[in-house]
Amino acid sequence: MARRPHSPVLDASTDPSDADVEAALAALPAEKLRAFVAAYLRGLDAPARRAFWAALVPRAARRPGAGTTKRSADATLCEDIAAFVRTATRVGEGSPAAVDSFLERATRVFLNGDAALARRAFEAMLKPLAEAEFSLGEDEMLEEVLSTPLDEVVARYLVTVYLTTPAGDRPGAIWDALERFGSVGTVLQPLAAMERAAAAPLDDLTAFAAAWATFLEGRPHGPRTGYGRDIGADRMLREAVARAHGVEGLRRLAETSGGVEAFDDWATALLAEDRREAALKALQAAIARVPSGDDQAQFADRAARVALALDHPRVAHGLLHQALRAEPTVERLLRWVAFGEPATAKIVERAREERAEVPRVTARVRGALDLLVGEYAAGAAHLAKADGFGWSDDEHAGHVLFPGLLVALVGAAAAKHLLAGIGDVLGVPDPSPWIEAPIAPLPDRDPALPVLSAPTLLSVLERTVTAQPLDPKVQPAVLAALRSAAEHRVEGVLGEKRRRAYDHAARLTIAAGVAYALTGNAHEAEGFVQQIQVRYPRHVAFQDALLAAATGSRTATAWVPRRRRR
Repeated sequence: MARRPHSPVLDASTDPSDADVEAALAALPAEKLRAFVAAYLRGLDAPARRAFWAALVPRAARRPGAGTTKRSADATLCEDIAAFVRTATRVGEGSPAAVDSFLERATRVFLNGDAALARRAFEAMLKPLAEAEFSLGEDEMLEEVLSTPLDEVVARYLVTVYLTTPAGDRPGAIWDALERFGSVGTVLQPLAAMERAAAAPLDDLTAFAAAWATFLEGRPHGPRTGYGRDIGADRMLREAVARAHGVEGLRRLAETSGGVEAFDDWATALLAEDRREAALKALQAAIARVPSGDDQAQFADRAARVALALDHPRVAHGLLHQALRAEPTVERLLRWVAFGEPATAKIVERAREERAEVPRVTARVRGALDLLVGEYAAGAAHLAKADGFGWSDDEHAGHVLFPGLLVALVGAAAAKHLLAGIGDVLGVPDPSPWIEAPIAPLPDRDPALPVLSAPTLLSVLERTVTAQPLDPKVQPAVLAALRSAAEHRVEGVLGEKRRRAYDHAARLTIAAGVAYALTGNAHEAEGFVQQIQVRYPRHVAFQDALLAAATGSRTATAWVPRRRRR
């Protein structure tokens, strides 16, 4: 006999799999599922209900027929808000939960298609928030106190203004709306924000964009936003020009204004249309026009990627050089000298050319150039005078010169083990000691373009040091510089009790000592390390860091005796 179909067997006491959830949902008819969700929603606390509502609204707003009815089920909303505001203003404080509730009710009216009532309701609630007519009981920002996303609320309000204003008056009305409430919820791209918020496509948006762009061009500043007026004005104008006039409009705006973001948007739009030759010219125009060295360098880096995509290696190499000259960094230096997999002699030649001609470099780049051209004495002199503080600054060459001179002194193979925790610039995997956690890189906005990679300084020095070995006459100066840098670092961080840098100072001390030992000065090496240990007997955390660093080196293991615990 055939078995009857039956409901799936589900265990409510265990964590469900995706298949379990799908089976449970499939077992409920639509009406029962809606009833269950409504009942469950009523049992949630206020924050959970608001989170659920925020997830539900975008889907409910786009159901068939949404936004078409003109009837509202909340005719008393404006009166309720006015009564709440009067009371809150009188006592000086209002309930955040009540504000969230009123904004939710206004959103329901908005989704039901009553734009006029929704506009009045939003204005009634946003005005006292913008003018701080009463406190919400805490000193935090509005977005930290309220659960309702205020940026989305302001975007919905802009939609109601758009829908209830004659076409010719819309630019001024949208401006006034942003002026009034842009500080409550920040909307830097109102066209995109209104499109996302609207329950149905907005009529005549392209025509409005053209009028909006003309309106913004005639204003001395932008409307009020949470980030100030200037940021809003520039971004809003670029959005309007791109929507109304496309790539050609962005070109005119960039060439007229000379703005960094305008050039950036122009190049981005060209790349989006796969017009790489035109994008390369746009980026080159930006390099020639923008005043900031950092902006010039970023445009040059991006242009080099476009040139590589177009198979123009000579152009790319020239652009990498422009980036280096505009804003010198060790990474840009290495990228340029090692471009095209040149012979070691060519790397040294390029570095020597740059060292002789470049008018302005950071101490860190100058240190890298000294190492690449074999000017170890100059690098040692600079390191010996380096402060114990400021290793995180580009004007401190310690992270380049200390490990780089170590490589020149004892060779890359022997130095690699000592570089852990010291030579992050050299490519040794270790975060800088002043950063608690590595910062995640920004996503690549041009994923279709070749990536600009740079070799590590360590990998380049392995080649250049072999070609330019350290002169034995310079060895004492290099050893003295390593010792001096370690002493200054220990003195600096212990004097100011910078505990996060104790480990770094200890590693420098042991590395300098091992450098002495590997060059035939074992007695002086041990004496130097023990001298540091004796000089700071009460700094227990540093003593522990010194012991840990010594234990990690076979050469230095016996130099730091274990302290007796009381």
